[in-house]
Amino acid sequence: MHPNTSAQTPDFDLTPELLRDFIEVQKQKTVNDAKELQLKEKQLELNAKYAERTLDHQVFYLSHQPAENRKTLAKIGWIVGLLLVVVMGFLTTWICLGKEQFAYKFLQGSGYIITTALGYWLGSKNKSIRNDKANNGINDAEVVG
Repeated sequence: MHPNTSAQTPDFDLTPELLRDFIEVQKQKTVNDAKELQLKEKQLELNAKYAERTLDHQVFYLSHQPAENRKTLAKIGWIVGLLLVVVMGFLTTWICLGKEQFAYKFLQGSGYIITTALGYWLGSKNKSIRNDKANNGINDAEVVG
């Protein structure tokens, strides 16, 4: 004889009404689970459509944007390259004519101007970045005295 036989037998009687209620609850659970699965399937379909539309927008953006950036960079490269060729030709001409002192003064002056302009541009850019970081949408409270 096993000592836990009383734990295996239920303490209540299974009536037909109780069984009917249990079956009805299980049917309702099954219906609810089926509806929940349908809703999840519908949500997955909507998410897939949304992801597809997002990818279409990204493809459109990427197919149009980088070409313009490359064109701009190529134009800037050509302008800088031509400017360097002109300056080197100018300096070579003055050196060949025996005006080394003038070429040296020209290099000094242009170097000073370029350095000053570059320093100003980088400083103003750094200042605007610093202001953006410090300002990031939070304003100090106004003190009313």
